[in-house]
Amino acid sequence: MAAAHEAALVTILTTLRSTSLDDRRARLAATDSASAALVALRTAQEFDLASSEEPAPAVFAKLRKEIRQVLRHHDAQLDFVPPPKDVRPVPGEIARAAHAMTRTVVLAFTAQPGLARLRIAWDCDGTSLRVDVRDQGAGRLDTRGLRRELDGRARTLAATVELDAVPDWGSRATISLPLAPAPDRSGGSKLSSLNRRELEVLRLVAQGKRNKAIGIELGITESTVKFHVAGLLKKLEVSSRGEATALALDAGV
Repeated sequence: MAAAHEAALVTILTTLRSTSLDDRRARLAATDSASAALVALRTAQEFDLASSEEPAPAVFAKLRKEIRQVLRHHDAQLDFVPPPKDVRPVPGEIARAAHAMTRTVVLAFTAQPGLARLRIAWDCDGTSLRVDVRDQGAGRLDTRGLRRELDGRARTLAATVELDAVPDWGSRATISLPLAPAPDRSGGSKLSSLNRRELEVLRLVAQGKRNKAIGIELGITESTVKFHVAGLLKKLEVSSRGEATALALDAGV
């Protein structure tokens, strides 16, 4: 990273000091160099976040505090069951996904009328992080709507989602997120060369979404999306989004 910063700064300074460029051309060249360096930096930061590890109990503690704050005016009793303290750290991307998906589930549960009690639990067996949310309500959970909300992230991380709602008995949501990356379903295809973020982008490209919409869904800038699209096209050795989509569909992405 330090070497990349040095190279970017040297490029910009060399451009600004050049006697063969007028002020306007120098500013444009320096701006282009700085923009390219910034995109590379953000990509590296995203990669670092994806490859880092976090202790599941600490992430759960943050989640518990956040949920209590959000539902401080709700009448339901909240019961939290944290993961064991001695579990090994989990990949950062998995921890953040579990946090976001749990929050989505909890909000869906609290949308039910007359909810009196809600149990939120995490567990980790060394191979997967398991989220379990259940109530003793009227069993009127909107399972179809909730599945739509969870489906995108679940597919990206090869997670399994089970939703049940039994009238007059209660509702339950169980999510299992594997800690190791999902095996390549295409059997040694070129998709195996893509990192997790590129696979996310490819999945949305295959759905026909444009760069701006992809950026909004993934929470990244449009320029970063363009960077990922260019990267995955190069890795897949194709020249268009259509060809990349065909490969993605064949591989089941």
